[in-house]
Amino acid sequence: QREDYEGIIAAIALVSLVGIGLSLSIPLLSLEMERMGASGAQIGLNTAVAGLASIVTIPFVPRLAARVGIGRLIAAAIIVTALSFLGFQLFFSYAAWFPIRFVFSAALGTLFVLSEYWIAAKAPPERRGMIMGIYATSLSIGFAAGPALLALTGTSGWLPYLASATVYGLALVPLMLARHRLPVLDEAPKHSITRYLFAVPLATGAGFGAGVASGQARPYLRRHDETPRDAGRKSARSARAAHQD
Repeated sequence: QREDYEGIIAAIALVSLVGIGLSLSIPLLSLEMERMGASGAQIGLNTAVAGLASIVTIPFVPRLAARVGIGRLIAAAIIVTALSFLGFQLFFSYAAWFPIRFVFSAALGTLFVLSEYWIAAKAPPERRGMIMGIYATSLSIGFAAGPALLALTGTSGWLPYLASATVYGLALVPLMLARHRLPVLDEAPKHSITRYLFAVPLATGAGFGAGVASGQARPYLRRHDETPRDAGRKSARSARAAHQD
C-alpha cells in the first residue's frame, strides 16, 4: 500500500507540473495570435483544435498504452508536449499553428487521461474520493501558478516558451522516480481508461480550467506586458502633454 501512495504522489506531482505549463501556454498563445492580427473568431477556431485533438486521440490511448506501456507513453507525451510548444515560436505563423496545436493538444490529452487513470487505479476504493479531491486541488494550484509565471517571463520572445517547455519537461522527474509504481494495463483491461475518464472527469475538465485561467490572465498580462521602451515612450508623451497644457 505504501508503494501505491508513492505512485499516487508522483502522478499528482506530474499532472500539477503539466497544469502549470498549460495555464502558462494558453493565454500566451492567445496573446501571440492577437499580435499576428488574428480576430477573436480566428483565435477561437485555433483553440477549438484542442478539443478536436482530444476527440480524435483519446479513444486510441488505452490500446496504445497497453502495447507500449503506460510509463513509456507518458514519457513520450511529455517530450512531445514540450517540443511541440517550442514549435509555436519556431514556426510563428497562424496557419502553422493549427497542426502544431493538434499535436500539442493530443499529447496533453494523453497525459491527463493516463495520469488520472494512474491515480484512480492505485487509490484504495475507500479513499478514492479524497485522493481525487487532492488531485483536483493540486491541478487548480497549477492552473493558478501558470499565469503568475507568465507575468514574470513576459509574453514575447523565447523566454516564456522556454519556461513553459521546461515546466513540461520537469514532469519527467516524478515519472522516473515512480517508474516502478505504474499500474499495469492489459489489452482488454477490466477497468478501462475510458471508464475513469467519465467516472471522474477531471482530465475532461482540465481544458475548461485552462480556459478560465486564460480569461483571468489576459487582462492582467496586457497591463504588465509593457517593455521599458514602451514605458519610456508613454512617459515622454505624458510629459509633452503636460508641457503643452
